[in-house]
Amino acid sequence: MNYSQVIPDIVSSLPEITGAFLASPNHEILIDQAAHIFPMGEQQHIAETLYAVHSLGSSRFNNITAVQVGFHSLNLCTRILDDGNQLVVIHRPELSTSMLKMTVQLALNSEQGDGDAPVQATVEQEPVVEIEEDDSEADLALVEELLHSDNDLSSLLNAIRDELAKHIGPVVELVFEDALPKWAKNGGAAKERLGELIPGLADELETDADRVEFERDIEKILKQE
Repeated sequence: MNYSQVIPDIVSSLPEITGAFLASPNHEILIDQAAHIFPMGEQQHIAETLYAVHSLGSSRFNNITAVQVGFHSLNLCTRILDDGNQLVVIHRPELSTSMLKMTVQLALNSEQGDGDAPVQATVEQEPVVEIEEDDSEADLALVEELLHSDNDLSSLLNAIRDELAKHIGPVVELVFEDALPKWAKNGGAAKERLGELIPGLADELETDADRVEFERDIEKILKQE
């Protein structure tokens, strides 16, 4: 399928849709209609993270083709297309899930359409299971508590998050929502165990130089305590 028109059509179809991009199965950005929201490098991180969320959901449920997560004042919806490419649509929360599905399906059907053949958007029959959040409610509550408590651990975690954000931008929120519960549940959340959290966060960085710089800066932060 030629997506060069599909992606712009999706973005321009509704005012609530603020951007979209298409990524290959190895998370290379193929079509970018979201640079005004996320730079290219951040788009790749988002694609990789949402793909992991999709894979996690697929291991627990059947027939999942779309996953949606909240991110600050926006929602990010990812859909794995038939050819393996990944479509990510960024939209405001007031856009209903059904309207978003219909808009995307109409754009895809329009590209696949033959001449003047009528476009069918049978959204209700599409085998899509939406996951509102990657983490359980308990995990999200745990992340909230760890980052917003009035103690030294919370201050250190926020400092670590700020350092990581220098490298990966806003997607750091998604990374922390995934990493913190796993770390806390595997031995407890304590200052003495922060060193065990860092390698997994460093793996989110693209180059060895970035990983070395991040780990060096974190080491300075931890030594100050």
